[in-house]
Amino acid sequence: MASGEIRSAGLNRKRRFSPAGMISVRTISPPRRIRATDVAMRNDMIAVVLPPGEIFSPAAAGPIGLEAYRLAVLPSAFRALVLGAPVEAPFPTVPFRPVQPPWMLASGLTRYAAGVVRALGGRVPALVEVHDLPELAIALAERLPAPVMLVLHTDPQDKPCARSPSERLFLLGILARVVTLTASVRDRLLDGLPEPPRDPEVLPECISLDALRDDVVAAWAAGDAVPL
Repeated sequence: MASGEIRSAGLNRKRRFSPAGMISVRTISPPRRIRATDVAMRNDMIAVVLPPGEIFSPAAAGPIGLEAYRLAVLPSAFRALVLGAPVEAPFPTVPFRPVQPPWMLASGLTRYAAGVVRALGGRVPALVEVHDLPELAIALAERLPAPVMLVLHTDPQDKPCARSPSERLFLLGILARVVTLTASVRDRLLDGLPEPPRDPEVLPECISLDALRDDVVAAWAAGDAVPL
């Protein structure tokens, strides 16, 4: 390996399934290289990624935006940077960066994921925290050399990339962690699955994510958060 470079496993989205349709196998692409200076920029930044339809503003935030704001302002060892749809007056006390999806022949969420990467401007966060969109979490896990955690607010079986048991098994395998806000959402996530690669966590809305963030970041740094 060349001096000043660090290898990071890059995951592609190529999948195949067993005849039973239950076990997902993903392939691993050649490792991507990122500069040591990029890794140094990880620091303590958490990139909090909102769904494209969520408005991060006191005047128009929905339940997900309000919950993301509440978590971002809690005392924490991490600095939150919220990324979401452009808004004229975002919450003033939390750093916010608008996501501008590039023009490309791709689905809306694929374009949005590319916009998130562009909005980060080459910085590699300690953790990417995606709210309520499994498809977006997978897309970012495939594009960023950082652990990705999905926070599920609502029933995953209503969402692309999480409707079938095989899709949910793949989701739990490719992401560093999946968190649900209620036990019922966790039950829906695990419905019909064999033993998952990593158990999802239940995080009541009144609890801070900080301890869990620490755990995910530490596991990634130790090499334990990259699914085999």
